[in-house]
Amino acid sequence: MKLLASLFLFLTSVIALDVSSTTTITSASVLGESYLIESTGVLELLNSIQLYLTSLTVRSLGQFFFLADSLTNIDIQTMDNSGYVLFDLPDSTYLPFRSNSRNSGEFVVNTGHSIVDFTDLDNTGSLTLWATFYTGPIAFFHGLVNTGNICLHEFVSNIENASGKGCYALSQSTVYIQSAASDFEPTVVFEDPSNGFYIVNTPQVLRLKLINFGNGNFIGFPNQGYITMNYFSGSGYLVVYIAIYEIYVNIGFGYDLGLFIASSNSEQVRIKYDGSVPSGANQGGCSCSLNIRTPPAPESTIELETSSEVSTSSSIEITSSSVVTSTSSSVAGSTYRSSTKSHSSSKSCPTPKPTNGHGNNGNGHDNNHGNGHDNNHGNNSNGNNHGNDNHNGNGNSNNHDNHDNGHGKEHNDGHTNGNGNNNHNDNHGNGNSNNNNNNHGNSKGKSNNNNGNGKGNDKGGGNGKGHKRRDVLDNSACSTHKSMLVLASLVFLAIV
Repeated sequence: MKLLASLFLFLTSVIALDVSSTTTITSASVLGESYLIESTGVLELLNSIQLYLTSLTVRSLGQFFFLADSLTNIDIQTMDNSGYVLFDLPDSTYLPFRSNSRNSGEFVVNTGHSIVDFTDLDNTGSLTLWATFYTGPIAFFHGLVNTGNICLHEFVSNIENASGKGCYALSQSTVYIQSAASDFEPTVVFEDPSNGFYIVNTPQVLRLKLINFGNGNFIGFPNQGYITMNYFSGSGYLVVYIAIYEIYVNIGFGYDLGLFIASSNSEQVRIKYDGSVPSGANQGGCSCSLNIRTPPAPESTIELETSSEVSTSSSIEITSSSVVTSTSSSVAGSTYRSSTKSHSSSKSCPTPKPTNGHGNNGNGHDNNHGNGHDNNHGNNSNGNNHGNDNHNGNGNSNNHDNHDNGHGKEHNDGHTNGNGNNNHNDNHGNGNSNNNNNNHGNSKGKSNNNNGNGKGNDKGGGNGKGHKRRDVLDNSACSTHKSMLVLASLVFLAIV
């Protein structure tokens, strides 16, 4: 009977949080199966150092705010946003969305330098990745359908399997299209000088539209037998002729063919316009700006106090919870103010990974997140540098199957030889890394060990410790229950 009672509590301990009004959570650890923000709901997570969700759904007009001022561990399986989502992150944060996410609303990341990692994203809305300095911010898209707008400010972005006719607005940023589908026809807006848009692999016919092309901005294409290029002033098209394909670039009117400069190596042909943007150049498209909303004041309606303990048997670990309604509460040692509806689920809680840098042994997130970007705006397969024609500096080491390019040491406007070599370690971080493991921890810098210890700001003992604001219990509270469900549980236990 005791086992049956424990199983009953286990099956009712996983939460699907449904937010329909303004809610603030200040828990150090926020764990849940799924969070749903209704069109009338606002959810603010304030200074949490752990966030693990299987899904995050924000309805139209709903708002989600994640605001942190110290390093935090985040793991979100999937997101579906039709409202407004803001991640305001400290430096060196790793923000992954593991699979099949969709954005039809407004999604914003604001950071000094962090890593954003999407797998299979469908963007029909507005997506803004905004960093305040260039040394470190990287955005990975492992599968991207973009028919909306993407703004990149001070970011290097690596995109695989790009498709769609959406818009990319670049401000001091560089984009590498590792592979493109046949329907990939983007509009690229150069907001200011010194941006780069490079296509590493392309279909046989490629069409681009460029806005404000000139002033030292670059475009690049795979060099599979570059022949020449020609500008057709009557149509406003620049056509690049490669042996096995042609590239049609709609740039607008008023350009001088003699001011186009092409440089090439065995991997890439890179083209820039060595002059100011002519008055007849294409205008419009999308723009790159930072829209940060302020969360409204929270509404306090119900406060729940939840304590958790772990009971074990020889073959199964069961988490049981006792829930008491009171006027003030703590969840795993932190405050939880709620005006939400909670739903239970029969699925198990996501396993917390407290203070171990996103990983078990050998998998600490070492923030050596690959895009080999040495801040030289280069595509570093063969030492070509974006920014000036005569450099051998080398940014993105472009081992296309691995994000193992390491992060170069210097950002000297494309004047240095990049150091971003990761020796094919598939590391995800912002440091120099020679390790032969898949370190996945929020530690920054050196990890030369081969045992997956992911050295961070605290010495990891096999789990890649990252920064931590305070200790978090291993079984942080993972659920809140409706009052009726709580009473039912207590009655059941009393009967047993």
